[in-house]
Amino acid sequence: MKKINSVIIAIIFTVSCFTMHAKNLKFTINFNGYISDTTKLIEFKGKYVFTSPSPIADVLVAIDKENLVAISTQGVFNLKAVEGKNDFFTIEDLNAEVVFVRDENKKITGFTAKTEDGTLVAKKEEIK
Repeated sequence: MKKINSVIIAIIFTVSCFTMHAKNLKFTINFNGYISDTTKLIEFKGKYVFTSPSPIADVLVAIDKENLVAISTQGVFNLKAVEGKNDFFTIEDLNAEVVFVRDENKKITGFTAKTEDGTLVAKKEEIK
């Protein structure tokens, strides 16, 4: 019984040390082929409402594991970052190019999506 208690104490101590150490780490993740700070992904998240004629009213941009995804009534689509171009993505399933737009404070305010059928414009909805 003493041996089991010692093992349990050692496991708890190891997990506690790892947890304390992990809180001080700056995590990075693979962002569609290159390494990026997790805060880079977070700034794209949000609800975008189309201001141009569109078959859908809005789209939700979210993080799924290590990728950005666009979620709409037409499905879930991966946004693949274009290497070397900030704020440029492709949606291969739709043969679309997506460019996020920023204001003078570098805050994302929307995006444009170029498809074979034309260009769609969406505005990021502010969280209230």
